[in-house]
Amino acid sequence: MDAKEKDEKILYYLAKVVQDLALKNYTEIVKTIKELLEIDEKADYYGIIGLAEYKLGEYEDSITHLDKAIELSPRADYYCNLGMAKDAIKDKKGALYAYEKAVEMNPKSDYYYSNVASIKYDMGQYDEAIEDYSKAIELGPKEDTYYGMRGLSKVKAGRADEAIEDYISAIGINKNEIEYYYRLANIYLEKKDYENASEYYEKVLALCKEQGGDVFDAVGVSYLVKCYLRYARVKVAQGDYQAAQEMLTVSINKDPKLDVDNAGD
Repeated sequence: MDAKEKDEKILYYLAKVVQDLALKNYTEIVKTIKELLEIDEKADYYGIIGLAEYKLGEYEDSITHLDKAIELSPRADYYCNLGMAKDAIKDKKGALYAYEKAVEMNPKSDYYYSNVASIKYDMGQYDEAIEDYSKAIELGPKEDTYYGMRGLSKVKAGRADEAIEDYISAIGINKNEIEYYYRLANIYLEKKDYENASEYYEKVLALCKEQGGDVFDAVGVSYLVKCYLRYARVKVAQGDYQAAQEMLTVSINKDPKLDVDNAGD
């Protein structure tokens, strides 16, 4: 193959990759990049195939190709994608290392700091997660999830009072995220501030209704069910036992297999 023919093939492959990226056709991207690598080896190609394999759930292959991309040309986005692949196989330490390298190479990215914070949260390093979410907020103050996760980290770290402001800030940015109201209500419940707890549980119920009834959290538990379970405790504390019984009945009827003791998180 002469130089002109090689260049034409490379342009053809790259045009096909661009088209498939727009279509999110990751299987075709993997196939095309493998053919491209047979005639030309560049870090970008390994980075692209590594990301495509991540999207396909082929995490080990993704890690192999992203490692090669980093070997050829260390870049923050390669480390970020490597962190995602490492996290997907539950290699938290490997993911943390990769995410911290991404931050080191691009310390102005709020997203990279949030990745570091997320892994530290998963590893139970709540105070450190709070610091990294704070940095993410400093760089990206309009991202509600950073406030929400910093608030949750504070709750886990035994600093629930400090989390109230974070959840209020998150709600100020995104008024439709049920989780923020729910977790804020839980804080007030634990503080025995039943008036504020009631206010926010009512907002959870109203949002569930607006959003079609049952809305589910990240692990598939209904917010409606969880809310009624917690709200029932408020009603008991206020002496309204009939309302509490009604709420518990609704929860149990909706999810008879629910672990009542652990469903409120």
